[in-house]
Amino acid sequence: MSAETVYLSYVAEDAALVARLKDDLARAGVSVVDRALLVKPGIRRGAAVRQAIKSASKFVLCLSSRDGLPPAYEQDELAAAIAAGRSIIPLRLTRCDVPSVALDDSDTVADLEAVDLYNDWTAGVERLITALPAVPRGNASAPASSRFIVKGKRIDTGQLRGQATDMTLTIEEGIAVSGTTEFSAPK
Repeated sequence: MSAETVYLSYVAEDAALVARLKDDLARAGVSVVDRALLVKPGIRRGAAVRQAIKSASKFVLCLSSRDGLPPAYEQDELAAAIAAGRSIIPLRLTRCDVPSVALDDSDTVADLEAVDLYNDWTAGVERLITALPAVPRGNASAPASSRFIVKGKRIDTGQLRGQATDMTLTIEEGIAVSGTTEFSAPK
């Protein structure tokens, strides 16, 4: 997985808001790990998620008033991000508290500056984007070790050179990320 990916941790009840967020981030050139694409039947969910978090450059903890203390799986994801030394960004989808989960001996997640989307979605997304790595736009080449899925068909990266647009990228053992990573064939 590329060092320029962002892992979004969220609860299923917030999937619609997170889908909107992923669309906004993709338009800005940010590549986002999609947990829904990451975990396939027969794959060990915990190992795949931990590897994706370890490989991502940032970890965004999406919170809402439904959360209270995040559910166990989201706490496991947060623990994996802390253990991997990932930069953690608390993101409030709705007005809520940021959990006081220990980052180290003196700081908690609640001590981190949070991004709020609930008052002004656009301004919040713009603020988040300033803290995230962007995928290069325009003409680019796909990494040699990657395979792409285009409308359900896998393609070799050797066939892909040209203008970056949008699609799903599969890298390393079926771990998928989404973002601006589609490449059109040369003319």
